[in-house]
Amino acid sequence: MRNTDPRHIGLLGFDGVAAIDLVGVLDAFYIAGGNDWRTPSQRYTTTVVGLTGQPFRSESGLHLAPHTTLADAPPFDTIIVPGGPGLREEKTNAIVADWLRSRAETRRIVT
Repeated sequence: MRNTDPRHIGLLGFDGVAAIDLVGVLDAFYIAGGNDWRTPSQRYTTTVVGLTGQPFRSESGLHLAPHTTLADAPPFDTIIVPGGPGLREEKTNAIVADWLRSRAETRRIVT
């Protein structure tokens, strides 16, 4: 029997993220969900996870707001870590690495 529950996709957001790596992936999962933009997807739910609850700024200057924080994020089927120069900052990298280690049971972690 096929599981019809939507897959839960978490995408990390942080200052200095490459916007295309975040927004492009969000768009791809939305399109794969096959729905009208006014209707939630029955195949995928996507959640942008911020290091904090504050908006973050992409490498190109786009301001984005997370849906949740690392501390409050639900379980995910897949976690996607977008690229960008902000991830190379020592403090951000350490926070993200610690969080990913705590999520080792996640089916897929994509970097």
